[in-house]
Amino acid sequence: MKTTRYIPIMAAAAGLLLATSCVKNTLYNTPHPDQGKIAVTADWSARGEGIGIPAAWRMSMADYTGSATGAVSSPDYLFAPGCYTLAAWNPTPEITVEGTTASVKAATGNWNGAGDFIHNAPTWFFTHAEQVQIEPDKEYTFTAAMRQQVRELTLVIEPTGDAAERITEIVACLTGAAGTLDFATDTYGAASNVVLPFTKIISGADAGKWTTTVRLLGVTGAEQLLTGEIRYTDDNPSPTTLDSDLTEALAEFNTGKNEPLTLGGSLVETPDKMGFTLEINAWGDGADGDGSMEMNCTYDAGTNTYTVYNEEGLRIWADAARKDLATNCILARNITMEAVEEGASNWMPVGYYDNESWDYIGYTGTFDGGGHTITGLTIYLPDQDNVGLFGVVGESGTVQNLTLAGVKITGNDHVGGVAGYNIYGTVTACYATGDVSGNSSVGGVAGSNYGTVTGYYATGDVSGKFSVGGVAGYNYYGPLTSCYWSNNLDTGVGRNYGGNVEVTKVDGTAVTWPQAADAMNTAIDTWNADHSDKWCDWKFRVNPGPDPNPAKVPLILEPRN
Repeated sequence: MKTTRYIPIMAAAAGLLLATSCVKNTLYNTPHPDQGKIAVTADWSARGEGIGIPAAWRMSMADYTGSATGAVSSPDYLFAPGCYTLAAWNPTPEITVEGTTASVKAATGNWNGAGDFIHNAPTWFFTHAEQVQIEPDKEYTFTAAMRQQVRELTLVIEPTGDAAERITEIVACLTGAAGTLDFATDTYGAASNVVLPFTKIISGADAGKWTTTVRLLGVTGAEQLLTGEIRYTDDNPSPTTLDSDLTEALAEFNTGKNEPLTLGGSLVETPDKMGFTLEINAWGDGADGDGSMEMNCTYDAGTNTYTVYNEEGLRIWADAARKDLATNCILARNITMEAVEEGASNWMPVGYYDNESWDYIGYTGTFDGGGHTITGLTIYLPDQDNVGLFGVVGESGTVQNLTLAGVKITGNDHVGGVAGYNIYGTVTACYATGDVSGNSSVGGVAGSNYGTVTGYYATGDVSGKFSVGGVAGYNYYGPLTSCYWSNNLDTGVGRNYGGNVEVTKVDGTAVTWPQAADAMNTAIDTWNADHSDKWCDWKFRVNPGPDPNPAKVPLILEPRN
């Protein structure tokens, strides 16, 4: 008799499941088992003194290139296993980057036959490059130690001899400046020339000397020569050729770029049959112990412009401007005013009201802050009208690219941070922090405004009895475009009589500082498109901190890219 065996189906299935459960699945550490992912932190600690952190930086690796505005870049990109060059840099208007090669843009020269010229003052430029190995199923964190690649060079010439006082102009250029740099290999190439814009120092320990300051990516080639011409009053004597070899003095220029270099030499006259020849004796250290030259300001008679380096230089410009209200000023550095006791002043306004002619006598030059800051401006004139950095800004007067930090300004009527009275003048890309107080027509930027204000903001308390505003106390047909304030007041303009008024309070909720920055930058773009003669090279960005304090200075100025 045949026996039939029955195997329960459920039992067989259970056995199969038990068997397969003993085989372990492959486990991975990341969601990308075949690729790697990176995050890069930019370290800016090696930058020179007084140089801010760039607003944005770029990173490239393999086929990826992206931008970041914060300290960390975490690209949404996966990399195949392999060895790569990780490159990082900050974009600037004057330098382009292709791969790991940075190139300075071309510029117009001032010396025939010298060759190609490049920009002589590029924005501070930083780079990083390293080789990294990427493995699959891993995430990496890298630090980009950003190296400063642009160095400041200052030359100081002290004329000697009978013709020294008759010098009116030094026209010169420097050869052997690096036009390119491969920052992965520290290879410099493309020797070019830069214009050396000499000006005369008119005050301080170095008064009577001539100086120029440029910024270079580096030096390259066999030699660096200063080539130029000295020109004299009434062409007496005739212009004299100047050639000086700086090769030895600049031998180590490409190292330690975060420290400025100042070189000085004497201009010596040597008699010959034709009159005399000029040469500069051995170039040496022309700086003080802190690495900077002691000078207050320089003056360019051709443009009627003072370039100001410190508080004393600012006062020298102001004295000149009170005699000639069309005298221009460019700030070359941040300036901190000397502190004074309560009820005292460290500044007297430029521009005034003339009681005899019954007319406002306003500043008509251009005051360009160059993105720099005047800190601690203090004015205590409670019985005086027209009080501010400028008492009165007149028609054609321009104030731009300036920060006033921690002001304490007290006046009577027409009191403002930048101007007590702005009569058809122009204020662009400026801001003020601190307190402004008066009686009537008191504002963060201008007490009374008849002029044009574009891209301005104010923080700090503004107080008075009549016509008080966070931006302007009284406005008469003056366009106020993309102006912001954040202080004790709910009103941007105390009293407005006509004019296009775009003033907004930043409350942090309905209106934020990033929104304010975007709006002001758009307004400045529009201004530039319509006013090429008063072009603004600066823009606002959110202050990344920690210095200055973002709570007090929410937005800062930076060069436009």
